Amino acid sequence: LIQPGVNQNKAVYFNAYWKSCHPASNPLQDQAPKTCGDWRTRVASGAALIAGNGAVGAGSAFAGDAAGPAAILSMPGSAYNTLWQAWGLKSRPANYDQLLAQRYGFALSDLPNPYPVTGEDPNQTNGGSGQLPMAFTQLRNADGSWSGKIGVSTCNACHAGRIDAPAGTPQIGAIYGTDGIGDLAILLRDLGKGAVAFLPFEMNRTRGTGNITNFQLFGLLTIEDPQMLAHLPSYVIANFAPSTGTEDPPVWWNLGHRPLKFYDGGEPADATRIELSADFPLFVNPGAGNLAAAEAWTQAHEMDSDAWLLSLKAPSYPYGFCSNADGTPAAGDNPACINMPLAQQGAILFHSKNLWDPALNNPVPKPDGGNGSCASCHGAYSPQYANDPTYLDSPALEGVAGNVVPQNVIATDPERLNGNSNAIDRMAKYDWFAYSDMPQAQCGDQNTASIRGTRALGYLAPPLYGVWATAPYFHNGSVPSVWDVLKPSDRPTIWRRVSAPAIPG
Repeated sequence: LIQPGVNQNKAVYFNAYWKSCHPASNPLQDQAPKTCGDWRTRVASGAALIAGNGAVGAGSAFAGDAAGPAAILSMPGSAYNTLWQAWGLKSRPANYDQLLAQRYGFALSDLPNPYPVTGEDPNQTNGGSGQLPMAFTQLRNADGSWSGKIGVSTCNACHAGRIDAPAGTPQIGAIYGTDGIGDLAILLRDLGKGAVAFLPFEMNRTRGTGNITNFQLFGLLTIEDPQMLAHLPSYVIANFAPSTGTEDPPVWWNLGHRPLKFYDGGEPADATRIELSADFPLFVNPGAGNLAAAEAWTQAHEMDSDAWLLSLKAPSYPYGFCSNADGTPAAGDNPACINMPLAQQGAILFHSKNLWDPALNNPVPKPDGGNGSCASCHGAYSPQYANDPTYLDSPALEGVAGNVVPQNVIATDPERLNGNSNAIDRMAKYDWFAYSDMPQAQCGDQNTASIRGTRALGYLAPPLYGVWATAPYFHNGSVPSVWDVLKPSDRPTIWRRVSAPAIPG
């Protein structure tokens, strides 16, 4: 529904539009589910592939869904069981699984995700008695038996986390699709592979953030593509440029409410190849270096992964509304319950307060379109406004955010945006992940001038479903709380993420 001209002169503004990267006119590209049964099958296959948990068909780093022995970047169980030695400990701690997850910033799943501890046969112990974090998965052999090898399920190293609350209060637990606090640099150092020194970008600048520009990753994965090699200067410049800016992993559950993806709107939401980039099987034996085979595997699985990602939903706020009529907590209410009268007032402010009212003397230039409210960029949510034709062309657009806000308006850290340089612009034209094989260029780098047209460069305003569970905020994770977003004067200059109390001694 998000096409040029939609919502013209309405309170909610769109300047980023839906583009199909799987046209029905191209049978090699049109793989979308045709029935509800097909959809459910794809969701289940995508969950096995991306969620992992030792499922048959689970993906792992740069190995596709290859069986255990073929995934050369996986680690043997013996190596995983002795990572504690790299921590300087004298013996394996009793709470090894919990400490490992905390050290690397990975979440432990609420579902079984087994591995064999030393001395166990995984096929005699239902996979083993250990519990892997969501970032890892035990691989299966070709016959479905457990391999004892641990694959790095890299999607969940960044896009999975936990939301835990004090005892006696509602729990959320492990969540797929939220921003995590992973630190891959520490993991690689502990593994002793020295890989950090050879990567063309930093894995982390601060815990829980990455320094990875999407098109740099594309180029790294497709380095053997003759088209890429033919434009080697652009490739070298793009991949060995200075910092491309810190970014906090975006949540997955809002993918269905935005026409573009990535913080800068760099690709259409329907550009699904990149969703499997972490599993791109270019380095799998046998057949390592077979770019055509890696591309074929991605095309065979990308609609499965996309179906599962689109099925994810934001977690509901666990504390509900305060039960007194005036919004104050009643006996037994959690003090974090929502004050309904204040929330009703807040909905009016969110959807209708013009931040560029002349009386406010806003020094920031007013963006094009919209009514100047928060909803103008982030979308309409309350039924009163979602069903108001002055806000949306159709109530079906409720919660959709399709506004790339110019950098000079949003005024946040520009480094992530500036990272997509002219060299990356040129390189993307020849990259398979940017759909260089399609006759039209519409699914390439959306920030190249020939595609974005007159739209200014900026950051894509995210949909706000589940916003309470997505701290820290902004594309670089620089603001720790919603309060600090709404009241900039209270934002701390320096702060630290703390996932668990420090261990004494």
